[in-house]
Amino acid sequence: AFAIANLSDNPFLGQVKVFDKGPEKYGFSKEFTTGVARHFTVHEGIEIKSGAGAPLWDPVAPLAMGTLLRIAPKASAMVWLELDTHGLAAGRHSAVLYVKKGNPGFETQKIPVEVEVVDAGLDSVRPDRTAYTYMTYAPQNRNFTEFLVKENFNMICLGAPGQGHLKIYNSYDKDGNLVPGDMAPLDRIIDAHLAAGLEKERVKLRFFFAFEGWRGPGNAGPRFGEKWNAALKALLEQMYAHVEEKYGITADRIILYPVDEPSGDADDEKTKLGVAYRAGKIIRGFGPQYRLMTNPLPGIPEDKWRVAMTRLSECYDIIEFYRPGLTPARVQFAKSLPIRDFWTYSIDGKESGCGVYRSDYWENMRDGFCGITTYWQLDEMAGGDGFDSRDSTNGSTSYADYGTVYTDRNMDGVVISRRQVASDMGYEDMRLIMALRTKAKGDAALSAKVEAIVKKAADARTMAAMDEGRAALLDLAREK
Repeated sequence: AFAIANLSDNPFLGQVKVFDKGPEKYGFSKEFTTGVARHFTVHEGIEIKSGAGAPLWDPVAPLAMGTLLRIAPKASAMVWLELDTHGLAAGRHSAVLYVKKGNPGFETQKIPVEVEVVDAGLDSVRPDRTAYTYMTYAPQNRNFTEFLVKENFNMICLGAPGQGHLKIYNSYDKDGNLVPGDMAPLDRIIDAHLAAGLEKERVKLRFFFAFEGWRGPGNAGPRFGEKWNAALKALLEQMYAHVEEKYGITADRIILYPVDEPSGDADDEKTKLGVAYRAGKIIRGFGPQYRLMTNPLPGIPEDKWRVAMTRLSECYDIIEFYRPGLTPARVQFAKSLPIRDFWTYSIDGKESGCGVYRSDYWENMRDGFCGITTYWQLDEMAGGDGFDSRDSTNGSTSYADYGTVYTDRNMDGVVISRRQVASDMGYEDMRLIMALRTKAKGDAALSAKVEAIVKKAADARTMAAMDEGRAALLDLAREK
């Protein structure tokens, strides 16, 4: 990122473009580039206002026409260069950045650019990535699905069966017979991701069932009753058989998430934690093939927290912890449980610092957790418009804008943020750590170096420390 300042009294109109050598031979708009220049995209940082009215540089949007930049008199523009290294050979690559005037009174600027690409051995390191998002609910929005696939989100957030976009529940007819559900809405979402380029073998599915009170089999009677349980069991059997037959998605690639953020007493069904525990026991009773996830809130007293986690470990395969509520003691206790995977999540917004979105990955690696970290939420804005910090929907008094991308569902538009970029960086840092851990197997000295770097950056939680950590890991990756 860098700033371009217009110190004159006139508006600046110009273009920003990267060339392999320069536009002198054929001209600025005709030069044919084949090297590293073709891998650059130019973005502009957009200033919005926080809820308190302070300047907030969060959205990052591609320039109009990919190159067009406008700056008001006595103002500056934040410009970002993005480099896609796919297809670039390892080594140093040179290019030239031009800021070309489009109206009189300005000088064309020419800035040399040098990039070093390191082959860190990451081609085979493709950990799962998922998000809390509504972007998957509208698969007709092609740009949304393409964005998710490009950002390596391979575990599809499907929402709750019975919601408007996913009406797949079965139901009882007037004679008391179960009528199978229609899987077409589910197919439509999966097909959209495949059409966007997600490889079939990487597709995973995550269903939120919302059993805490507002979702379930439609006409099956009270929650957890005999008919209710039978309808749920039949739905799962139908759904699992369908996606395996049609897409090759086996049970180990499907995650069921019955209740959101449970808390309370696991033995009291009047609490969300009690509902989560009961739901987990029931589904586990249907068969060992079902993978279950829960994300308990951290505000449970320590003695009851340990009891609750032990109860949940009886039936859940994945516990997703609220990262700010984790202590070293809780991490240590969690790892003593018979759980396959630990995820983490956080709740942040557009006024949060970028570093927290990146540091969650480093902390998970330090704590020995698996690579999945999420946050609320990828695209949730209080008024549907993240650019306006003081709007809301339906007269709500909530102005919280959580989304790390700014979306327009009507226009199928996506603009990223600096926070999303930071999360992407964390994901890439994690891939590098995983690759080096594989390389270090049987090499105690290398393993100790990697873990020391990870701990130092994770403990610091600053962007500078994580940049330093990445550089140190790349140095180790160079050593063949």
